[in-house]
Amino acid sequence: MQISKDSIQKSFSKASKTYENSACVQNTMAHELVELLPKVSFESVLEIGCGTGLLSSLILNNLKLSSLTLNDLSLDMLNLCKEKFEDTAFFKENKLHFFQKDADKLELTKPYSLIISNACFQWLKDLEQDLLNYTEHLDSEGVLAFTIFSKDNFHELKECSGVGLEYIDKDTLETILEKTQCDYSIEKRELISYYPDVKTMLRSFKNTGVSGLTHSIWTKSRLNDFIKTYEDKYTTCNGVKLTWSYYLVVVKK
Repeated sequence: MQISKDSIQKSFSKASKTYENSACVQNTMAHELVELLPKVSFESVLEIGCGTGLLSSLILNNLKLSSLTLNDLSLDMLNLCKEKFEDTAFFKENKLHFFQKDADKLELTKPYSLIISNACFQWLKDLEQDLLNYTEHLDSEGVLAFTIFSKDNFHELKECSGVGLEYIDKDTLETILEKTQCDYSIEKRELISYYPDVKTMLRSFKNTGVSGLTHSIWTKSRLNDFIKTYEDKYTTCNGVKLTWSYYLVVVKK
């Protein structure tokens, strides 16, 4: 089931003020992605789906770059990101730029030395076309780096509810990357989160704009059945378990 961009935009806009303090896994993913980048200077950097600026902060603090452009679908997220950096020298020197746009509709007009994105590309409607677009707009030695959730992500949710978002498998991702005719690497990672109970887990999804159970209609009785099934099956001594599974991808032109 594919969620509409309007729904995605509304979900993340509603979560804009709670996202930063709740996105622990996304923060870890951002750190891991930056660690995989080549240790070189980047002339111009584009971040797609910047959110409130978790990855953006790491880019500014850890990379050598001349300019940074930040994009997001949600204007609320983008405004919070802008507020975070408006006192920085990079912003005051007019080296930091912001624009709101659907990542599926980016009309890039110049090459970038780095295009980067964290926990965003699973929302793209046409991943193949978009990745081809992004790699075509890398400079001669440019890098495309991103994280994307894998097929095994939130598998507990799907097992207990029968519904869930569809994530990409490695074979499909490799087939797409081969079409870019660039060198690439894929690393699969997993993180386990523990929550006091299922309701707390579901609340964390809302706080980060993530709808782990899709937009299916849930009656009270169906929700209660799901909660009981999940807690019976996945309660551990550390709390209720949830698996996050994702790929770290680095593409070099």
